[in-house]
Amino acid sequence: MVSNAIPSGVGGGVRQHVDAHRHASDRNSIMSLLRIAIVGYGKIARDRHVPAIAATEGAVLSAIVDPNASLSGVPHTATLEELLRNGPPVDAVALCTPPQLRRDLAAMALAASKHVMLEKPPGATLSEIGPLVTAAVAARRTLGSRVASACSIPASMRSRS
Repeated sequence: MVSNAIPSGVGGGVRQHVDAHRHASDRNSIMSLLRIAIVGYGKIARDRHVPAIAATEGAVLSAIVDPNASLSGVPHTATLEELLRNGPPVDAVALCTPPQLRRDLAAMALAASKHVMLEKPPGATLSEIGPLVTAAVAARRTLGSRVASACSIPASMRSRS
């Protein structure tokens, strides 16, 4: 297993967010945090998603899901199924896996009432997306895709209504 330190340029932001999350129940002044798990901890996750989460007020990186890589100081599971069954609580998942894996992972997350952010392209084929949109509407969850060069947390995920 590869263990990665917090990426350069992020500094202690991830640790600060994780620490805030761990102690959120002890402080009445903290609003509800959006707890995000990154599924697939490769280059895009390290370079784009971790810094975006660290820079987003109200968002916290709660877990990394990857069979081969982890991030020091962040809870880790090898599979999304393991995270949903035994991992720390999360509100949303950022799927940074190869496109061929995203449909099943997104369906699993939506069935568990999690918001889902898909890396681009959102799926292996366009026909995979329609059923996911239907599942997201039925679950009253956000299904989003990173379609630009920047990564940000959709406002509908942050509202958690």
